[in-house]
Amino acid sequence: MSKTGRHPIINYGHQPEHWTSIPYELSKLDAKDGMTADAAALMVKLYRHANNWEVSAALLAGQLGWCRKRVEGALDVLVALGWLVIQRYVFSDGRRNNARRYHLQRERRFTDDEIDVLSQPIVVGSRGSREHVASESLALRHTGGVATRDCKGVATSGYKGVVTAGDNKLDEALDQDTRQGASHPRGAREQADELIGQCIPDTGVYETPTLRALGAIIANLLSQPTVPRDAVELALYRWHQRPELEPPAMHFLVSDVLNEFPYLTQSPEVPDSQGVTS
Repeated sequence: MSKTGRHPIINYGHQPEHWTSIPYELSKLDAKDGMTADAAALMVKLYRHANNWEVSAALLAGQLGWCRKRVEGALDVLVALGWLVIQRYVFSDGRRNNARRYHLQRERRFTDDEIDVLSQPIVVGSRGSREHVASESLALRHTGGVATRDCKGVATSGYKGVVTAGDNKLDEALDQDTRQGASHPRGAREQADELIGQCIPDTGVYETPTLRALGAIIANLLSQPTVPRDAVELALYRWHQRPELEPPAMHFLVSDVLNEFPYLTQSPEVPDSQGVTS
């Protein structure tokens, strides 16, 4: 994966609002139990954040003033003590996948059975496949039926990451149109970069090659007469919410948006990028 800082923490157990509480069972652990000062400090750091806060060893290292190896060592201690379970993703084709979920216990250590279940790898299809984009286990995070919001703050009434086979013809057409390296009108790339800046508050969590590829694909999408800017914007918002996806998945997400909100294609407005001369 070329993304960093995109691993959600899933909390278990009650935690009082507005303040951080350290469970007595955890606070009494010391060196003879295997607890270290680094692990204790890191646990407090993790406890201070809400459910689904996204983190990585690199981000924690920067916030704590540690090296990444030191953070990883502290995480390993918490795993060994049973207060943290790291669940990894694996690609079905055997390729490396660095995405993961952190399961954090806030009241007691996880039981052995819980650890066995939560540590089972999540198998996903190829990163650029329709199967991967539509994977139920990797759907956009949501709470109940609460509507999510796009990067303009507009409610998208209840998108729940529904598994879909997509529109194969539209998928193929968009895939052909959005191949990296394909030409696009002058000015489209600038609009793509602007859109990325609007939809992704902190682009620093992505490596430069990822942003470069994402910008090229979005520029090509914006250049297509049949693809409204609003559809690209909503798809980009959803892409940002899916830490395991790579830039080529954008055309599948746009396809889903166009199928889900067909009225977008009926707008009389012409996207700014259309009509730009090459």
